[in-house]
Amino acid sequence: VITAHIDVQQKLLFWMVCGWTQHAGGYVLDYGTTPKQTRRHFILRDIKKDLTANYPGLDESGALRKAICDTISGLTETRWLRTDGAEMRIDRGLVDARYKTDAVEAGIQLAKQSQFMPCYGVGIRARDAPMALWTKKRGVRRGHNWTMQKPDRRLLLSVFYDTNYWKTEVHQGLLIPSAHTQAINLYSEARSHHQMLADQLCSERAVRCEAKGRIVDEWELPSNRPDNHYWD
Repeated sequence: VITAHIDVQQKLLFWMVCGWTQHAGGYVLDYGTTPKQTRRHFILRDIKKDLTANYPGLDESGALRKAICDTISGLTETRWLRTDGAEMRIDRGLVDARYKTDAVEAGIQLAKQSQFMPCYGVGIRARDAPMALWTKKRGVRRGHNWTMQKPDRRLLLSVFYDTNYWKTEVHQGLLIPSAHTQAINLYSEARSHHQMLADQLCSERAVRCEAKGRIVDEWELPSNRPDNHYWD
């Protein structure tokens, strides 16, 4: 299974494509930004080319809408070869919709790729009710620490997921030795190639909290607020 995620920022989109095995192991197949930056390692506040510069004549919402459409189109046109030679394409894609939700939904609709959906991360703490105990509602599909539903006054079916749970799962997968069936591995490149990704994957810290009989690693961004967009 191949999945993609697009993190939406005011100036830039961060995207990543991963492949997943039946044992819950994973591989980072590719990642990048829209628009593409000339430097491999950069900080968001220092970028040279942002969305409005990449789409002259469009306002912020218009540039964001077009960027999401173009990013989805580019990702869905890409094919990845499995070790047995089979061609694979993205099975499911999510687009962060917390920022400028109207523009995000419009960009997804413009792309006309049904495998992409808006998504909303929910930081469920130890003292909060887990998703499994949320009140059941008509039209809501439940999964393992995620739900799929159409939010009130929104156009598109959307995914809500427990960010603390899934960040912990990914963190554990990255720590496991690469030969393990549940490890998450990066594609092979020089260490410097992945330095910015590594910095962002290490941008937050987990605080283990216990409440109401639950133990949860709650992920927090330090006060200096480093870039965390690939992790977020």
